[in-house]
Amino acid sequence: MGVASTLGQPVRRREDARLLAGQGQFLDDVPMPNALHMAFVRSPHAHARVHTKGPGAFIFTAKDLAGRVSPGQIVPPPGLDVSPIPHPLLADGEVRYVGQPVAAVVAESRARAEDLAEQVEVEYEPLPAVLDPRAGDPIVRWEQRAGDVAGGFARAAHVVRTERVIGRLTNSLLEGSGALAVPDGERLTVWTSSLSAHRPRAQLAQMLRRDEASLRVIVPDVGGGFGSKGTLPVETPVVAFDSGGLPDIVQHDRTGILVPTVDAAALAAAITSLLDRPDRGAALGAAGRLHALATFAPESVAKRYADIYKSAIASSPQ
Repeated sequence: MGVASTLGQPVRRREDARLLAGQGQFLDDVPMPNALHMAFVRSPHAHARVHTKGPGAFIFTAKDLAGRVSPGQIVPPPGLDVSPIPHPLLADGEVRYVGQPVAAVVAESRARAEDLAEQVEVEYEPLPAVLDPRAGDPIVRWEQRAGDVAGGFARAAHVVRTERVIGRLTNSLLEGSGALAVPDGERLTVWTSSLSAHRPRAQLAQMLRRDEASLRVIVPDVGGGFGSKGTLPVETPVVAFDSGGLPDIVQHDRTGILVPTVDAAALAAAITSLLDRPDRGAALGAAGRLHALATFAPESVAKRYADIYKSAIASSPQ
């Protein structure tokens, strides 16, 4: 069936019957009875100097990865200027956001791995955190222009200048990120909860410093992505790297962050319009601020989610 013949026509989904019957196979459903489990120690601070002490032999820090695993390489498209500072796989002397992986531990069960992670001694020296994006170093800058931009502004009857702030948010996925890695001689097979197999394979080859032909990447059913699983999380190459030195399979913890985050301050930030009538622009800005505060205040968002949850519980069969 060609593309033209499907335009405007309903397309039958092939996976619905299997998923609705409970026959899907997500990452946690892949049978790995002899797997070792990996859990991560994460920073509770937004910015701090860090020194890690281990509970035993099966703890991995940035020192274990140095010179053997590379951070992900960023290849920006034309017009996008990205800071060349790489994202460390495990924090090396400094953490820069809450939840950043500091160390990884491996054990024979998930419960034991989580217990070991809690025993890792980490000394934090809190540092000032960047609360206003304008106060920090630029990470990404995008600029595109064509034609006589300056002349266009000079000839315009009205010039509108706006300042827009994108609020902090997180994708609320039913399935968190995760990975399974199985070494087999010179070949490494990795299961990953991702949106594709080809990009993760290329990324792993670059980060693990090995030929793509020696990697096999399998993507099972995925419990939501919304773009956040387009690239590999920093934990996946740590799992794949550690599996090469261990006699069994390694998998990392699959704890996902499912809390919807809304930054009321950012959503309520003023959009200042410089029109011929500044008083009108100010009035529009004030109205926008009031609407954002009323709609997106944290307590309002929390109440809406609580109401949805209570409604779902009340309507569910007992």
